[in-house]
Amino acid sequence: LNNCKIKLIKQIHGTNIELIDNNNISKEIIADGSITRSKNISLAILTADCVPIFIVDIKKNIICAVHCGWKGCLNNIVSKALEKMKSLSKSLDDTIAIIGPCLDKKNFEVKKDFKKKFIIKNRKYERFIINNINSKKIFFNMRGLIEHQIRELSINNIFHVNMDTYAEDSLFFSHRRATHNGDQSTGRMINIIGFND
Repeated sequence: LNNCKIKLIKQIHGTNIELIDNNNISKEIIADGSITRSKNISLAILTADCVPIFIVDIKKNIICAVHCGWKGCLNNIVSKALEKMKSLSKSLDDTIAIIGPCLDKKNFEVKKDFKKKFIIKNRKYERFIINNINSKKIFFNMRGLIEHQIRELSINNIFHVNMDTYAEDSLFFSHRRATHNGDQSTGRMINIIGFND
């Protein structure tokens, strides 16, 4: 691991997934996902309520790191990442996905127009936007939708780091918590995946 290079990308809430190798590791990459086969490269994602998603082909030694917020969910960035993985590995049979800590549905309040955007995009997404009858508030299950999007590509090896970035204030930065507290800004977590040999 001493010779390992960590690659951060310039995240813009888009759906671009870039292949990283030793030829472009020093270049600025504008994307929200990165893939590598290079054993000396680790991939990094910055988050503070968005979801870090790691995808691994355990037989072909391909790793992928994805940054996904609500825009990434709406535009199904995870399917773009899996399509790119499949183009490299020719199959997703040996693929596992890890969905990291993120803003939990109980703290992810949204507005009606948000719900409408998702339903227009895909009727199946409606069940991930929950109406609380008592409070009349609407909440978004981002983790649940990402899992659904992964399963739609027939990947069932999905693991969760089921922690809420908003609630766990001693462990995680949270953009929403900072906003609620009147803070001007917050830090970011760095989420890294790499090879162990």
